[in-house]
Amino acid sequence: SLNDVQIVADIMAKKNDYYASMLWVFYYTGMRCEESMGLKVEYVDLQRSSITILNAVTVSGGVRQEGKPKSEASSRTIPIVAQCRPHIQFLCDRAIEKKSQYVFVGEGRPSRLAKEMAKKPSKREIHAISYSTWQKALSEAVTEAGSQGVRYFTSHILRHSALIQLLRAGYSTSEAASFAGHSSESMVRTAYAGLIPNDLSGQADEMSRR
Repeated sequence: SLNDVQIVADIMAKKNDYYASMLWVFYYTGMRCEESMGLKVEYVDLQRSSITILNAVTVSGGVRQEGKPKSEASSRTIPIVAQCRPHIQFLCDRAIEKKSQYVFVGEGRPSRLAKEMAKKPSKREIHAISYSTWQKALSEAVTEAGSQGVRYFTSHILRHSALIQLLRAGYSTSEAASFAGHSSESMVRTAYAGLIPNDLSGQADEMSRR
């Protein structure tokens, strides 16, 4: 719930303010972790309120592998809602200050591209925070929030929360699928059947009026 996320965000903000902003971006965009770790500042258009997903990152043995998103449908544009805007702005400004092209940059240099393996650490580019570092920070904060009644959740569950918000706001399953980067709306219908209204009387009345 929004209240749970707020409690965890407050806990994370006490340790690192950028962790809290990362949490809110996950909550309002529904991005996959591998998409967020590959998100570059140039892909965020604050004037048009949009985030474009063009690549994804996986890390193995401390080496980053950058490639295309999970599927063709995963390459998409996500709208930036007003609640998310200050957080994505903060992260972009912070990345620019640290001279990193990646939005979700951490404090250190957690991983390297394969082509950088032979370089000295000082010559490496500053990449996005690693998934393991982020997941550890989130897990610790959520565990601490348990004393306030917060149920345990992960970044993937935050992705589900974003889709639930869309459906509750009245968006169609096809719109929700496009937002999440699913190739078909059938996955949305299957996973969130309880949130999809079965009463079509409103639509019927509107069709009759027209």
